[in-house]
Amino acid sequence: MLFQTKNRRLASIAKCLNGRKNDVYICEDILSPDREKYTVWAVKDHLLAKKIVDWFENENRPEMVEMFCDNGMYCVSFPYAIERSLLLYICTEDCSLNGLRTLCRQVIFTCMTSKLPEGILYLLLKQGKLNICKGTVYLTYQLDLNELSEKNETDNVRLCAKILQELLEDTGCTDWSGYVLLQKKNKRAQYMSFTELYQDIAFGEKLRKTKGIYSLNVFLRKKLPVIVKIIKIFCIVIIITAFIVFLGNLCLGENVFMYLFENHFTKIGTESLLQ
Repeated sequence: MLFQTKNRRLASIAKCLNGRKNDVYICEDILSPDREKYTVWAVKDHLLAKKIVDWFENENRPEMVEMFCDNGMYCVSFPYAIERSLLLYICTEDCSLNGLRTLCRQVIFTCMTSKLPEGILYLLLKQGKLNICKGTVYLTYQLDLNELSEKNETDNVRLCAKILQELLEDTGCTDWSGYVLLQKKNKRAQYMSFTELYQDIAFGEKLRKTKGIYSLNVFLRKKLPVIVKIIKIFCIVIIITAFIVFLGNLCLGENVFMYLFENHFTKIGTESLLQ
């Protein structure tokens, strides 16, 4: 698949999505010396295409986003970045409290400065398109547009706040005032702006409980695969032992393991042990 924009000729190198309303391609600019990569939406639904055009023309539009028509479809191209899931990173890395607070602030700042229409930003958050590389949080655009709908900043900040709450809970980092405030406001759906959310995270106080509980949670989370493996091995040993006992009973009519606990010595030297 080839896409011709005003200044680029984009050759598809991978198809990420074959959706009902849109397809997503990873493309290279064959006119660029560096073969720069782009994520391209090919929108097949005309009503959806009209909505996206209206959003990009009347709301927000990042500078590097390019809109064009080709192959009978309305298309949008974004600079390509590899997907490195932030949530997966959080689950596999041992992050400190300060490190997690920094990541939370970066997530909020990325949303605040995305310059994307609110409906598109909402769908990016919902479909888990938050990524991290070398300590920097960013968005990727391999997006299924089937559920795209009208949203506003309040919708986005409340979804972002829920994502941050889950992130902190998954890491066990819940014993600081920023999390407590986040949890309470999420329960009451109180967040109205990203600025408010940023302030709650940025000015949250340090740990209020003993750090031992947090450390234990992190340790158990990190060692869970090893613990599960040990349990599996223990279960296998028990099954093998039970099978041997069963065969012993079947073949000999008695429990072979009982010989281990019976006294088979009847005489030591000239003294009989039977007396």
